[in-house]
Amino acid sequence: MKGLENDADIAAAEIGDLVLAHPVQGRAVNDDLAAIEALEAGHDHQECRFSRAGRPDDADGFAGIDGQAHALQHVHRGCRLAEGQVRIFQFDDGFCHAERPYMKEEWIDEKIARRFRNGSMRLKDFLPFFLSVAMTIALSAAARAESLSLVGFGDSLMAGYQLPPEDAFPARLEKALKDKGFDVTIANAGVSGDTTSGGLARIDWSVPDGTKGVILELGANDALRGVSPEETRKNLEAMIDRLQERGIAVLLVGMMAPPNMGGDYGARFNLIYSDLAREHKLAFYPFFLDGVVTKAGLQLDDGMHPNSDGIAVMVERFLPTAEQFVRSLHKGE
Repeated sequence: MKGLENDADIAAAEIGDLVLAHPVQGRAVNDDLAAIEALEAGHDHQECRFSRAGRPDDADGFAGIDGQAHALQHVHRGCRLAEGQVRIFQFDDGFCHAERPYMKEEWIDEKIARRFRNGSMRLKDFLPFFLSVAMTIALSAAARAESLSLVGFGDSLMAGYQLPPEDAFPARLEKALKDKGFDVTIANAGVSGDTTSGGLARIDWSVPDGTKGVILELGANDALRGVSPEETRKNLEAMIDRLQERGIAVLLVGMMAPPNMGGDYGARFNLIYSDLAREHKLAFYPFFLDGVVTKAGLQLDDGMHPNSDGIAVMVERFLPTAEQFVRSLHKGE
């Protein structure tokens, strides 16, 4: 319906742009200030309702429309509109067949009042507001999307054995990266005692959708248990393949066999990680316990796991590789 040219010539309105109108039962105007309320569905006798038409005799039905539109309920105090009659055309199957009078009397913002008078207050005037809200939401979502979600996937060395959660490797590395200006989160998916076969069994559900990269650290327990290096390699490669099939980048963390396993075992085991990194073109950190393994002051009493100071050393040495990995993810490499 076209907007009214002026209040005196209401009957001149023609079918065109829809004008929101408000029915009033002749109630006294409240001088209290009231904020503009949202356009909400309701059933009060002072609300104008556009609803689905079920039969030709439905009083307020708009055929084919399953929704409601309402005028502004309360508005800021400004000027008072003159009384007048606004005709709302009702439709049945797309054809106009009746008119219904509504009276308007409201305290309203002067600018809105003028727009009602000259017929320029149409539904399309709300589009800029809605578009602005939509763009704000989209930009916020895009900003959140820039935060990289990583997972530290490994055994007790990743989990932070006997350490507070905030001192575990993933948490300390996340903080170090954020201090460098990187917007990342690193989930701790370390499980104490885990082997490569255990990791393979849980990799699909331990790494959630939306993860951009995985720091893969497993194999130390394989070596301690004397698992065949060929088995360890097979399990690691299967995990790498599954992650890459999901579009998740991998930073492979190397491990070394303890000397008491013998030279032959060590030679076969220690080559696993560098070979896999080269073959699958992975980011690679050669030895997770570098700088810690021979330092008693950086280890727990068991002489195997790093303490909080040991984790600090590990993070410091690991950080350049992690930075390069994160940059590659931002570039989409």
